[in-house]
Amino acid sequence: MNLSEKVKLILRKYKDSRENDNILFARYIFEFNKEFLKTSGEETYVSLSVFPHLPSFESISRARRKAQEEEKELAASNEVQFARAVKRVNCKLNFRKK
Repeated sequence: MNLSEKVKLILRKYKDSRENDNILFARYIFEFNKEFLKTSGEETYVSLSVFPHLPSFESISRARRKAQEEEKELAASNEVQFARAVKRVNCKLNFRKK
């Protein structure tokens, strides 16, 4: 299973991962790198040794954007989509000012 397929699986399974890349990244670790999870009491930690084995945060984020563009049912909520659109417009406007 490639990165894109893994991200789509997570987006289908966990709606909260559609709206927040940090949650998506955490769920990626929990779904596909369980061997690196450490538990202490009620807390679960990620071993630092996992990071060389993971795709970059940006690659996972990019795969999410592409999946949401290709499959509309994986889209974030309207509120999050609106906030992302406003952020893109503001970024473009600030870039043009320079």
